Amino acid sequence: MSDYTSLPIWIDAAVGLLQEREYVQGQLPELLQQQLNVVAPHEARDRVDIDVIAEAWRQLALVTADPAIGLTAAGDFFQPASWHTVGLAMLCSSSLRDAIDRLGRYQSFLTDAGSFYVEERDGALHSSMKAGVESERLGHEATDFGMAAIMKVLRIIYPGSLRPQQVKLMRPAPEDATPYYDYFGCSVLFDQSELVFSFALDVVDRPLPAANETLARIQDDLTEDYLARLKSETLARQVKRLIEPRLPSGDINSVEVADALHMSSRNLQRRLQDEGVNFKQLLSEVRQELALKYLGSARYSISEIAYLLGFSDQSNFTRAFKRWFGVSPTDKRAQLEAVSCAS
Repeated sequence: MSDYTSLPIWIDAAVGLLQEREYVQGQLPELLQQQLNVVAPHEARDRVDIDVIAEAWRQLALVTADPAIGLTAAGDFFQPASWHTVGLAMLCSSSLRDAIDRLGRYQSFLTDAGSFYVEERDGALHSSMKAGVESERLGHEATDFGMAAIMKVLRIIYPGSLRPQQVKLMRPAPEDATPYYDYFGCSVLFDQSELVFSFALDVVDRPLPAANETLARIQDDLTEDYLARLKSETLARQVKRLIEPRLPSGDINSVEVADALHMSSRNLQRRLQDEGVNFKQLLSEVRQELALKYLGSARYSISEIAYLLGFSDQSNFTRAFKRWFGVSPTDKRAQLEAVSCAS
C-alpha cells in the first residue's frame, strides 16, 4: 500500500453527517466503525491515509443508501477553513483563475494522491487532477466530496451564480445522475480518466470583491512552511504515522510499513537505526501516545482502547500499560479525570 494522505476534513465531514442524522455506534457496520475509530479521536492529527478515507465513505454510502452522499456532505459540513491556509487564501484570491492556480500550487496540501494542472484551451480554463492511484482506491464518494468542496469554495468567492461549462468525474455513471447535475449545474461526464472543472474565461478572470493580496500571501507563506516541514519529515515520524491507522488490525509489522514506503524491511530497519530508533520502539511509542489520548476521552471503554491499539484482549493491554506507566489503565484514567476537574 502506497503512502498517500489527505487532510482530515474527509473524515470530519463523515462523522458530522452521522451525528446530525443521529446514527449511534450500534447502527453502524463494523467496518465503518473501525475506519472512524482510527481517526475520529485525533482532533490534532493533520493527515489521514486515503485508504481509510475511501473505505469510510464507501461504508457511509451504504449506511445512508445515498450514492451521492459526498455532494450532500460537502454542502453541509465543508467550509473554506476546512482546508486551513489554502482555503483561507482562496477566499482572498483576486479572481477564480487566481484561486484555481492557488489550488493547483498547493494541491498536495489537501491530498498527495494525484497531480493538479491548469490549462487554457478552446476559450475555457480547464483545471484537472490526475490521480496517482486507481479511481476505486481514491473512493468515488470521497472524490465526490472533494470535487463538491472545490465547487463550494468557488461559489462562495464568486459574485453571483456560478456554473462550470463542464465537470468530468472518474466514477462510473450512477443510476440516477440528477444530484450531480443539480449540484454542479452543468453537464457532468462520468467514467473519465481525470477529474476536471471547465470554466469560461470571462468568468475566471472577473475581479472578485473580497480580493486581498496581502492576506492571501500570508496564507500562502504558511502553506509553504507546512509543506516544507512535511517534506522534511523524518523517517521515524513517517513510520509512526503509518503505524497508527493500522493498529486495530492487530497485525502491524515492519514489512507492511516498509511496503508503504516503497523499501525493503531490511532497508527500513537500517535507516531507522541511523536515526537512533527501531520499529518495535516506534510501535510502542505510538501505542503509549494513543493510550493516553483515548483514556482522556470518556467515549471509549478500556476494552475498546485495547482493540484500537491492536491488543488481542484487555488483559494484554493492561499488562503493557502497567509496564509503560506503572499504573493500570483504570487508575490512569482516574488521574486524568482528576487533573481535568482541577483545571
